[in-house]
Amino acid sequence: ELVHAALDQLPPHYGKALELKYLEDLSVKEIAERLKTSAKAVESMLTRAREAFRDTYARQLNRPGLRLTSS
Repeated sequence: ELVHAALDQLPPHYGKALELKYLEDLSVKEIAERLKTSAKAVESMLTRAREAFRDTYARQLNRPGLRLTSS
């Protein structure tokens, strides 16, 4: 739930790049083809997207009233 909330708060191109990499398990080359850009651009985007995700996720964890439950 927190992961999806964090992804939803990212700029759309960051969320899309992370979803393609980690949920669809695509390679950088495959992501570049899908996004019609270069592999180098995807590598840079993924680096920025990971950082933005970490920051956003950390804010989610620190929000008041958050209750983590084990399922």
